[in-house]
Amino acid sequence: MAETILPPNATALEIALDLQAGRISDMPVHHHTAFNPMTCPESLLPYLAWALSVDVWDTTWSVDRQREVVQAALLVHRRKGTPGAVEDALKAVKAAARVIEWFDYPGAPGDPSHFRVDIEIGDRGLSEAETTQLTKIALASKNVRSRLDGLTISLISEGGVPKVAAGAAFGTDTTIEPMSATDLTAEAGIPFMGAAVQGGSFTVLEVELP
Repeated sequence: MAETILPPNATALEIALDLQAGRISDMPVHHHTAFNPMTCPESLLPYLAWALSVDVWDTTWSVDRQREVVQAALLVHRRKGTPGAVEDALKAVKAAARVIEWFDYPGAPGDPSHFRVDIEIGDRGLSEAETTQLTKIALASKNVRSRLDGLTISLISEGGVPKVAAGAAFGTDTTIEPMSATDLTAEAGIPFMGAAVQGGSFTVLEVELP
């Protein structure tokens, strides 16, 4: 049993608390991994996100996405309040974004500090909850005076580079009888060809904010 440094007149409760607290120093603490988003234990990721002031957090994200969001936190906070911070924060959740300032899109002249965000999403689709989440991320990363007018979300489904393939086949069949060549027959098979074309689709979703 571990020894206590409390005086002889210490109560049983005080001795128990002292012995219990002494065990804390025996617990391994891996600082070099716990504070690295890429090596932090999965169970500690929410606490690391809190320590780095991640603005939007979702426990349903995959572990890989959680790590990427935490890793981007320092960069986002260094640039917070700028268009680059909005783009970095959205990029961390796999949304390629581009901020369009008020003087670069129609319908906004005379409205300083307004902006929109163009977002490109792959063919994984996008739910209403995810759309709301993207809006929250953009709002959390912008500066206080700027107003987000809306999002333009492009859902891109790519079928790869169009491919065209073709082929032709024919042949010659020669029959040789035993010991002597009395009849030579040349037959050509029916030529055949094939071709295919592969493409994709492009969908745009407009999200307007009140």
